Formats: sequence, C-alpha cells, structure tokens
Amino acid sequence: MPTFSKRIMRIKGTKLQINEAKKKELAEDIEYLRQVDLPESQGGGSKFVRDTRKEEKKEEQKKEDDAKTYLGAREARIGYRRRLADYGYKRIQEQFFPEDWEYYCIATHGEAINIFGKRYKTQEGILYIVKSPKGNVYVRGIAASHEPEYDIKAVEVMIVQIENTIDSEKGILLSDNVDTQAKLKKTSSGIYLPN
Repeated sequence: MPTFSKRIMRIKGTKLQINEAKKKELAEDIEYLRQVDLPESQGGGSKFVRDTRKEEKKEEQKKEDDAKTYLGAREARIGYRRRLADYGYKRIQEQFFPEDWEYYCIATHGEAINIFGKRYKTQEGILYIVKSPKGNVYVRGIAASHEPEYDIKAVEVMIVQIENTIDSEKGILLSDNVDTQAKLKKTSSGIYLPN
C-alpha cells in the first residue's frame, strides 16, 4: 500500500484562554445591546443594527473571498485538499468546542486508512475525526469537488454536524430528548407527535 503524508491537527488551548475569549465575546454582546437601546439620533437603534450588520456582511464576504482565493490556487489536487483540510481545521478552532474532546481534520487520497485501530475507506477529500472523552470516535468526510465555493459550504455543514454530534453525545440535542411524561413519538424529521 503506498504511503502518503497525513496532516493531523488537534485543537489546543487552555481553559483560561477559552474563558477569556468567552468573556470578551460577552462584553461585545453587552456593548451591542447598549448601542441598540440608544435613540437613533445618538447613532443607536435600528440605524446601528443596519450599520453593524452591513459591516458583518462585509467581514463574512471577505473571509469567504479569502478562503476562495486560498483554495483557488490549485497547484495540485493533493495541495488543494491539504489547504481545504487546513481551512476546515481553522473553522473547528473558531468554534470553541469542549477541550476534553479531540479534533482532527486530514486530507484523504481515496485509499483506506486506519483511525484509532479501525479501517475506513476514503475518497479524495477531507476527513473529520472527533473523539469524545469516553473514547467514542466519530468520523465523517467530504469528497472534494475542487470548486472552492462548494467545498467551503461543505466544510461549514460539517462544522454544524460536529457541533450536533457533540451535543448529542452530551444528551443536550433537542431531537435526542424524549418526553416520556407526554408519551410523544418522534418522526424521522425530529418532530414530536402524540401517540
């Protein structure tokens, strides 16, 4: 079996760093609410919300354009997948997931690989690996389309799926909770109906 280099990354950060980041975010939210409460004549209210949202949209567009540029420079197919894996890992880091979980994002080449002692088939793309503190391993991947716009959206979907996996493991995902007192039945789409 041919060998290939693997880029395995893991989130590192102390609880103090995460708490500091959360405090900063809370302070920004409080300042935002204070500005919204101000009258429009003082630059607050709906005018402030419109201006803030306009700036947020510019920032989001800039990030997306930067990612497209970064991924758009296709020197080779594997180079593209490695850059996509780097981008996917950076997106995981931005989420502040629990530090006792392990996170990996690797570029794959379409060959079978071993992950924590179990063999997985892969496609040409990237693979997310999440390991819980209990030792449960969750693996999910995307096949690279080599179109930056589509691949970026696929990475964003994977981030949401990782968040849902973590919430489900913790037992706080709404669709996993069952109301036993009312004896509700969950549909395949996650809607609860009386029996």
